[in-house]
Amino acid sequence: MINCSTYFFEGVKRGYYQYPLDSLSEQFKSYQDHFNCDSQIVVHRHPNLVYYTYMRKLSSDNGNGCFGISIVINGLETSSIKSLFRLFERVFQSIVSEGIILTIDASGNIAPKEAQFASFAKHFDQISDNISSLINAGRSSFVPMMPVNYSASWDDYVCLSLSEGDSTLKERLTQFNVLYITNNNETSSPELNGLAVRIKNLSEQLEYLKERNQELEKKLSGHDSSTSWKSFSFSLLAILVVLVLGLVYCINCGLLSLNIP
Repeated sequence: MINCSTYFFEGVKRGYYQYPLDSLSEQFKSYQDHFNCDSQIVVHRHPNLVYYTYMRKLSSDNGNGCFGISIVINGLETSSIKSLFRLFERVFQSIVSEGIILTIDASGNIAPKEAQFASFAKHFDQISDNISSLINAGRSSFVPMMPVNYSASWDDYVCLSLSEGDSTLKERLTQFNVLYITNNNETSSPELNGLAVRIKNLSEQLEYLKERNQELEKKLSGHDSSTSWKSFSFSLLAILVVLVLGLVYCINCGLLSLNIP
């Protein structure tokens, strides 16, 4: 059985948050200095531990926020970074689909919830258990850790693309103890992207009808409550109610019905 520890962190405009919070926070914060893509994995070996830290850009906060998941494994490393990337993507998409820690806002952006990060502790523990199960289900892809390069500094790094392939990435690990592996392609499932677009469109329609309703209310105040004006205003309000219910359904129920591969 592969024993791994899991960390979650969030770097957004309102601050940095981590669970569980310990001395690794400075290490995770340093990863953000080299994060300028949609998603990346940082592979950090030191000295008998391997840190695999997945980071995903949040489209809220003008694209400056990020959400991270880090797993720490003792003495073993994956033989396929691409497979591990897919695992992290599945976990991230399931987090968004649940809508508890992250959600899709009215603009179609992936955004953090406003609640205190520590309030999600129980849910983080459940996700950690799921990650451990997924890691152990694919334990055949983990091999004994290669010796670290003691001639290089512990924080010597190189930036690579996931598209360069596992053989190139593995070779680079013999030269550097830290790899920043970027991925700008296929970072979201079509279902997740489609839901974001639907929520954004519904929100825009809702805002437009709100404005129209306000205009009609002003006009009604200057009329003698004619039946035709009342009927038209009532119809518009009915449309507003339907759109609100549709938006609420998409955010609270549609997310949970995503079929994450």
